[in-house]
Amino acid sequence: MPSAMRRLATAPLLALFTLAAGCQREPAGTAPARSAAPSGPVAPDAAPPPHDGAAAQDWGEPDMPKVQKLFRSRFAEVKRCYEAELQRHPQARGKLTLRFTIVESGALSGVSVARSTFERRDVPSCVAEVVRRWRTPFRPAEPVEVEYPFSFSPR
Repeated sequence: MPSAMRRLATAPLLALFTLAAGCQREPAGTAPARSAAPSGPVAPDAAPPPHDGAAAQDWGEPDMPKVQKLFRSRFAEVKRCYEAELQRHPQARGKLTLRFTIVESGALSGVSVARSTFERRDVPSCVAEVVRRWRTPFRPAEPVEVEYPFSFSPR
């Protein structure tokens, strides 16, 4: 890890997502839209870039408001991990914090789950796998370490 690495401090109010408002379970007796789900964690297929074209431009140095904007624009990808878990375990809930480094090219390296309160590893593993595939519009002068929290609960 380079010695010149910066860290972005996360502000709990600024960066915490609660998915309760955005997740729904299928009504009882309704078949899920997908075929039978695999039993292990499965990262959803990569989604297209954000609709606002934000990924096409260079956002320069990352800061927490910009990181939050990026995560909001790609939120549906992360949300699918939790929704898949709700299909198998309707009361699933928990918090997790991802740790990653934004390198000079905008790629993410070292994506890992720093903390998790989930009883099972499926959601944290899936979220890490999804985020691991992202490229960001950031072009920092030096690597920037980020810890980003999420909170998930059913409606």
